[in-house]
This record gives sequence, structure tokens and C-alpha cells, in this order.
Amino acid sequence: ISVFKKKDIPLIIGVMVASLIPALIFGFYQLATGTGNQGTAGFNRINSTFVHPNAFAMYLEIMIIICVPLITELKKMWHKIAIAGLCIAMLISLIFTYARMSWFTLIVGLMILGVARYRWLLAAIPVSVISVLILVPSILERMQEAAGFSQGQGSMYFRVMMWKYLLPRFYENPIIGNGLGSFVDFVEKGMGYFYLPHNDYVRLLVDTGIIGLVCYIGAMLFMMRGAARTYSVADENWTKMLSLIVVALLVVFLLGSFTENLFRLGFLQNYIWSLGAMVAVAAREIVAKKSAVEESGMLLPRLQQA
Repeated sequence: ISVFKKKDIPLIIGVMVASLIPALIFGFYQLATGTGNQGTAGFNRINSTFVHPNAFAMYLEIMIIICVPLITELKKMWHKIAIAGLCIAMLISLIFTYARMSWFTLIVGLMILGVARYRWLLAAIPVSVISVLILVPSILERMQEAAGFSQGQGSMYFRVMMWKYLLPRFYENPIIGNGLGSFVDFVEKGMGYFYLPHNDYVRLLVDTGIIGLVCYIGAMLFMMRGAARTYSVADENWTKMLSLIVVALLVVFLLGSFTENLFRLGFLQNYIWSLGAMVAVAAREIVAKKSAVEESGMLLPRLQQA
């Protein structure tokens, strides 16, 4: 933060955007050749260079929320067209990850952007959702799998049963938890195989106890509050855009953590905290500028009196 300047924001975001192109290319290769993740029967779930489709989906979700505001904020038309093309490519890739929670949380994140600043999204979101449901019927098939929960079937049913099985471990050490990695270790010893929790809150309760969970959520909410305040006082478009992006991404993370393993995905956490650091720097410069103006306003009357 000490060496970063507000003027560096466009460059850093440009590097983030450029870095997603290889992942998109490999993802489309998997889509075209049917060489994605085959772990879900009946679906070719593309995962690109990521270990699992859900991780790729969350990465795409982050980048879509970063890129969509650029369509409005960029000045040159060819820049806008290029970013719009990337967003379409990312949306197609996200669809074929078949990551249901990422579909839902992306809509929530984009709605936040639309309500706060980019009103055209409020019309684009429902049109896009209806179009995708018509053009890609396999989405409905994937969604119908969630209905198996009431019949004691599907991945969601298995996860809930696993959470119920592991929660008693939390009661053994409710304050400080059983130590990082305990959840997975308990699953391996108790169920006989490796399986991730797919719920960061349950995982944190078991691993780090109430203290760890409160600290984690508190850090997210503290950063969200800071970004929201920066958005409200900023007078530059890029600062307002970045602050709003951070708020939307934090909401997405907090929602996604109910069914995903975001806590362990450090490369995704890096995006959140790096963007949050940029907002903190921008806020610091806003405060410094305001203080300088106030100081000059106090100095002028003194000079006139002298």
C-alpha cells in the first residue's frame, strides 16, 4: 500500500483482465473437445487451468464483476467493445462450468452494480437470464439436481448430512476450534475419504471456533464498510467504480461461502484483498486532499488578516 498510487488503478486492473485470456482459451478448448471435468454425470464441466470447475467459476465471477463496469467507464469505443467481448466469453465459460452457486451470486453481484451505479444492468440481467435459459436447456437439468435434496439425493443432500456429522466437533472446542485442517481430517477419519466441506462457515467453526469465524466475517464486513464509505465520498469515476466492485465482490464471497470452499482458495482471496488495498489507498488520498483543502481554507483568512 505504501508504494501504490491511485493513478495505478487502471494499470493494475488492466493486468488482471489480460491475465484471464489464457484461462478463457483453454476453457473453450475443453468445451469444444469435451475434455472438461466429467465428475458430474451427464455434464462436461469446463475447469480450464483450475483444479475444479467451481474454482474456475468463482474466478470468472470475480473477473466479470470487475470488467462489466469498464464497459461504461472506459472512454475509447474499441476498448468498450473489447471488454464487452471478454464479458460475453466469460459468461459463456461460466455457464458451462455448471456451477450453480456462482450463477446465483453473479446475478446478485451484478444487481448491486446496477442498483448503485450502472442502471443499464437492471434491464440487461433479466434479458440475459431468460435468453440463456432458452438457448442452453442443460442449465435447467443442472438446476433440477438440487431438487433431489428432498428425496435424499444429490450433492446438496450429501453436504448437509456431512455438516450435521461434523458440527458436534465444533461443540468440543467452540471458542478456538480444533485447528486449521481439522474438518477435512475428521471427514477422512470418520467417513473414510477426502471431501471438502463446501461451507466455509461450518469449516471455520470446526477449525477455528467462534473466534476465527467472527474475525473472518468481521474483516470482510470492515472492508465492505470502508469501500462503501469511499464510494459515497469519491468524486472520481475510477475510484467510485473500484469501491463499488469491492462491495459487490465481498457480498458475492459471503454468499458463496455457504456452499463453496472459498476460504482455502488463496488465489481468489488475493483478488479481494488486493482490490480492497487499492480502495484503502484511494480513500487515504481522498482524506489527504480534503485535509489540504480545509487547511488552505483556514490559511487564507489568516493571510488576509496579516
